[in-house]
Amino acid sequence: MTTYYILSGEGESGTWEKAETTEQGLKNRLTKERCGGDRWAKAYSDAYELADGGYAATDIDSGETRSIPAEVAERKTV
Repeated sequence: MTTYYILSGEGESGTWEKAETTEQGLKNRLTKERCGGDRWAKAYSDAYELADGGYAATDIDSGETRSIPAEVAERKTV
């Protein structure tokens, strides 16, 4: 299992969630989050701590880096 950080939402705002799942489980989750086109969802992996104490993760599709909230990066997965 791998730890992923999922950003999903509708319009301009989104919600972060930390998930520990397989690649297929992630694909299923993103499909469900997108609800047939009404919502959007992106997945990030490889989170790391920045020098300023913040966190960043890598978009699994584009490879671009994005900051993520500390409370999400430090959250335990269930």
